Amino acid sequence: MIDPPSLRTVFKAGMESDVLCEIFHTLRHAILSSSGDTPVPKEDSSFTLAFANELTKVPRFNMTIMLLSGNEKEDMAWVIKRLGELLKDDNDNEMQEVAKLNKVYELL
Repeated sequence: MIDPPSLRTVFKAGMESDVLCEIFHTLRHAILSSSGDTPVPKEDSSFTLAFANELTKVPRFNMTIMLLSGNEKEDMAWVIKRLGELLKDDNDNEMQEVAKLNKVYELL
């Protein structure tokens, strides 16, 4: 597992759009597989939030996001919306982070 703060090192030259889309596709399925009858563990939600937040710090992130189509952002929108649902009863800082992610990922 990649520690979220190390993402800037792993992707020090930037990230291709298909890699970003695959990351969110994987995050979506991770959240889906842990839903159903059992709630998503808090640490999974916090990890996903931290991961999505740290991805925004990768070089050329804004350029990558600008070039994505609406269809390519579908998994991103789903994951961030789901994080908002999972974290709504927790602390306000995490909800503010989710709101920022909606803006940074240009999902509004």
